[in-house]
Amino acid sequence: MHISLRAARGALVFLLTLGTGFAQPIPPPATMTGFSDFANRKDDRIQAIEVAAKLDVRVAGYYRLTLRLAARNGKFVSNEVTRSLATGPQTLNVPFNVQEIEQLGQDGPYRISGARLVLLGSNAVADSKDDAGPTQAYRLADLYHEIYYFTGDVSAAGINPTRDGKFANLRVSFGVVTPGGQCFWSGVLSDGRGQIDFENGPGSGKILQPGKSTLALDFEGFKIANRGVNGPLFVPVLVLECGVRGNAHVEDRTRHQTTAFHSSDFDNPEPDFELSDTNAGPIAPGDSSGVAVHIRTIGEVDYLKIEYVAEADNPKIHLTGAPDGRACSSAPSCWAGHGSGPRIETEKDLPAGTYTIRFTARAVGKEHEAQVKLVIDPEVENRRRQREEALAAVRSEDAVQPDTSAVPRAAGAVSPEVTFAIEAGLRKMHAMLVLDQSNSLNFGACGYMTAAAQRFSRLFVEGRDSIGVISFGGGVHLKLPLTNSFLPDAPQTISTIKCAGVTNTGEALEVAQAELARHEDPEAMNVVVLFTDGLPETLAAKLPVKPGQCLGPRGGELPALIEASFPIPSFHPPDPEEKDERDPDSGIKPGSCLAQENIYNFAYLPEWDMRGVSVVGNHPLTRFTSGPYAGRIRIDLRDNIVNAVANEVENAVQRLHTTPNPTLVYVIGFENRALRPLVPLEYLRSLANDPAGPGFAPKKPAGMAILTNDPQEFIPAFLKVREDLVKRAMLPRRPSRIVP
Repeated sequence: MHISLRAARGALVFLLTLGTGFAQPIPPPATMTGFSDFANRKDDRIQAIEVAAKLDVRVAGYYRLTLRLAARNGKFVSNEVTRSLATGPQTLNVPFNVQEIEQLGQDGPYRISGARLVLLGSNAVADSKDDAGPTQAYRLADLYHEIYYFTGDVSAAGINPTRDGKFANLRVSFGVVTPGGQCFWSGVLSDGRGQIDFENGPGSGKILQPGKSTLALDFEGFKIANRGVNGPLFVPVLVLECGVRGNAHVEDRTRHQTTAFHSSDFDNPEPDFELSDTNAGPIAPGDSSGVAVHIRTIGEVDYLKIEYVAEADNPKIHLTGAPDGRACSSAPSCWAGHGSGPRIETEKDLPAGTYTIRFTARAVGKEHEAQVKLVIDPEVENRRRQREEALAAVRSEDAVQPDTSAVPRAAGAVSPEVTFAIEAGLRKMHAMLVLDQSNSLNFGACGYMTAAAQRFSRLFVEGRDSIGVISFGGGVHLKLPLTNSFLPDAPQTISTIKCAGVTNTGEALEVAQAELARHEDPEAMNVVVLFTDGLPETLAAKLPVKPGQCLGPRGGELPALIEASFPIPSFHPPDPEEKDERDPDSGIKPGSCLAQENIYNFAYLPEWDMRGVSVVGNHPLTRFTSGPYAGRIRIDLRDNIVNAVANEVENAVQRLHTTPNPTLVYVIGFENRALRPLVPLEYLRSLANDPAGPGFAPKKPAGMAILTNDPQEFIPAFLKVREDLVKRAMLPRRPSRIVP
């Protein structure tokens, strides 16, 4: 007698043949006994959906569980998990991330289907379920998104066809979502045997617009051709880094599969290389310069194995200093090396003119030549000396003090015989110079700024007026406390300012206000003169640390600087010198366990900055609507940081304008085209409450805004501020009769 036992489709069935002739089934190594699902949440939003399969394991070993989530519209996503399981009741969780859930295109519930449990090594299905029931009713609107993420869309296509119709490159395109800003990317191309190629995107990166962007990597076709593998390829690693210091770093390690390609689809040229002529200089006699010939490799050529010989016929030109190089004797000056070009050193008595440096390169049995044209121009040194002399002359000019003994005559005369004059005196001034020392001023403007400010500081009358000096980058330096004995300290202090850092305008204005308040004098005219070349981009605040993270030195709060400059807000400690020396709490200390860490270690943005100035104002801020930080300002949104900084600066200016002795605010801006976005004149006018601005408030002190376009305009701008100050400080005295 023969009994046939039917098992679920694809199930593994063991038969035991007994002496009676009956075949008895042996239970499978493991069975699936039930399914459930749950959401992993972050900030009360869905970060992933996990499907949990309950198992009854009879044979210990490595198991792989594969299943899919299917939406009502017919779309589905699959995933799998592999784990070593012991015998007895076990659970395997299969996760689906946000990008995978979004591919379903509609809200849940979703069907759990196509579940397959495999004992690895047996190559058979231990158990399966075509329909394991529905999930909970998840909503796409509840999904959590990091501000940087990969969309999961990856495609590949051959590009740059050669004459014989083969492709020189394989372009892999993929989608990312960012808040915008400067980003860099890289990735790996592989096949079943391992890595084929690694490539970076453009060396200078790309400024992305907020939202979704499509990026591309061009992999070398000859590497695919040499691999000799036909079929689909894989993109197992994609990396995105954004920010000046790579603050945002996200990776996609899903093994994306391309369409099928044949290795013969790609060009495999004979190895070779090309050289391009280039130029060096102009430099002055006695100067030095680096130089490199442009090399383009063709096919499988190692750039670093290309050997070159550089030769200069003029004995007053010396070629030295390339890595992995050596001097040679085939010309008056000769250098041989690999990869990098040599340095050019010239002698002081080298005549003006254009000189030729010959490059001969050899590799893969090929030899090519190129030339470098070196331009020697003595005017380079003359212009450099003229600039240094001009700055030195400005710094050494004597002060032009107001002549309070002069008796200017009135514009009109009362009578031919009797005229009246006003004997003019000047009200004493308490003036704080607030000087931007951000890194962008290093492109030729820093020296002019300090020279102009030095001259400006000498135009006040020592003993009557008081001067203070503040410089600011990421942190704030109170360089010179307000004093009426400011010569020669003020100009000497200003001369020591070096430009580095970002633009922490708000805190600098607050330090100025605090210094004026410490020297309150109702008879003095309070003045702040702000020089800046960029929009405010930095906020100093005490940030609350999320539970479970490394705590800061103040019990869950960490004093920090937050940069709003693109592409993301970032956390980092300031330079040790970038703080107010009179306030040890004005910056965080280096060496913190959170130094240089991701800003998402922090819970939310506080309502006030480090000095108690509100970050709430005219610019809107988005707050958490639910979760443990409901009602708090979100710290993970770039626009929130930008708007909080703008509000802080405007509130700091408001404090200057509304103190018992209101402060006049002058703003000198510089349209620095070397690095950052230009500063709008209207923005400067709003800070100064300039009557020429559209938002002028007549009940507040009327200041002045000046926008400069060239560093040589800095001194005239400061002198214009001085001229306006003198007019405002004129104290009319009792008219006296003058007898002709």
